[in-house]
Amino acid sequence: MGRVRSAHKVKVKFYTQQQAALKLQLTLKLFRKLCILKGVFPREPKKRVGRETVYYAVKDITYMLHDPVIDTFRAMKSWKEKLNKSRARKDKIRSARLMLKKPVIKLDHMIKDRYPTFQSAIRDLDDCLTLIFTFSRLTNFEDLPEPEDRSRLRRCQKLCLEWEAYVTYTKCLRKAFISVKGIYYGAVVHGENITWLVPHQFSQTIPDNVNVDVMLSFLHLYETLLRFVLFKLYSEVDLSYPPWSDKKKEHSGLKLGALTLTKKPVGEEKRGSKITDEEAAVFGISKNEGETNVANLFKGLKFFISREIPNQAIELLIKSCGGTCSFDSPQAPYPESDESITHQIVDRPSQRHLYLSRVYVQPQWIFDCLNSGFLLPVSEYLVGLRLPPHLSPFVDLSRADYVPARAQEIEAFRAKLLEAKALEPESLDSDEEEDDLSDSDNDDTQFQKELETEIQTYEQNKTMNLVSAAAIAAEASAIASQQRKQKKATKEQQEKEEDVRLAESLIKGRKKRIYNAIKRNEKERAERVQ
Repeated sequence: MGRVRSAHKVKVKFYTQQQAALKLQLTLKLFRKLCILKGVFPREPKKRVGRETVYYAVKDITYMLHDPVIDTFRAMKSWKEKLNKSRARKDKIRSARLMLKKPVIKLDHMIKDRYPTFQSAIRDLDDCLTLIFTFSRLTNFEDLPEPEDRSRLRRCQKLCLEWEAYVTYTKCLRKAFISVKGIYYGAVVHGENITWLVPHQFSQTIPDNVNVDVMLSFLHLYETLLRFVLFKLYSEVDLSYPPWSDKKKEHSGLKLGALTLTKKPVGEEKRGSKITDEEAAVFGISKNEGETNVANLFKGLKFFISREIPNQAIELLIKSCGGTCSFDSPQAPYPESDESITHQIVDRPSQRHLYLSRVYVQPQWIFDCLNSGFLLPVSEYLVGLRLPPHLSPFVDLSRADYVPARAQEIEAFRAKLLEAKALEPESLDSDEEEDDLSDSDNDDTQFQKELETEIQTYEQNKTMNLVSAAAIAAEASAIASQQRKQKKATKEQQEKEEDVRLAESLIKGRKKRIYNAIKRNEKERAERVQ
């Protein structure tokens, strides 16, 4: 009779879930949480034994056997028993004393074990940021099992603002796309592409088919990870962490503007504020080009965000590209009546009160300008107009079989801009011979005068373009309002005709014949008048 080796092999190298939890002396709930925190996943043996479907490697269970978190779990269980006992006896003094001695789970050593280098922690920020931003949008705290988890949501909101403050300070944002799920963002930090999803600012709730305990376990790990990463990133750009937050501005509606970034007393070498060689290779641009086109895209422009637009997303994009923005709030930097505002972001069918010194555009213009890398014409994004297609920057069109027409239009406009830059007059060479110095000085003076004339002409044309754009916006809003009135009148006329037809269908017998005779007489009378 032959020996059975498969069963012995599985038993030696693998534990079932029940055996692993028994080995660690934990419940299945705590065992699952520990596996999430330590990054241990089920394994697939070559041959199964019995009806068990989940197996764990013996070396993974041995690796978790002496972790300090297990002692914290046991201390937490003992603490809960003591607290319930004191509450049952109505001993308030002992209960208050026990609340001050609650065990705290620390994951600092786990972060060092799972991410031995800072670059590996940066690579794992995609899921981390997405989960933290998702929990920061929750409004119904009753879905969470414990009160401590509700305070964790406020910490998530603070971490999200600190991450956005770093992105705007270093100007590392490169992509943004609006979808049904939310807004996708793409940034480059330390040469790594980081993509995260931010849900829309609606009232978010947790579905019934989602295991909240598993999500909270991941949240506990990612919250600690992001705090470590932010501390390191802030230190690299000589900023104090955590940044100071003004509570008065935060309650008035200023989210990102409520944070104040302060410099460290001892400076270190800055990193992250400039585009690295790896980042330039990813986007196919030179260092200076990427820094000028993206970081200074909205430099010198002042925006005002209308109240119907979620200001946090637009503020992140504008400040990441070097612009300034404000919105309707008592603590805002400047009011809507400021004459120096160049663009106002509006998402409504028409704008009643218009300032001739600014351009009224829809929010998609901000996203498309960031994705294309230059300022697109505002004539297609005016108020009341139908917007062009919003293309995703996360799709590589160079490898795609189909290139949308909108992408071809943007590339054609980019080629025209590069052509115009190539035709600009270059500066004169400073290395001239000594005998031609007088002639070169005269040429420099003449060139300076011509340059000043061109600058004045450019400024005049820019002012005229702003005025004409405002006039076009006013005309477009007037046309849109006229079309809505016509549609409303047509709809009312159709409803009246439908009511008349319905009333005529209800007339029967002799009354029907009399009604038809009256209609014939009215028709003949109208024909005689004509």
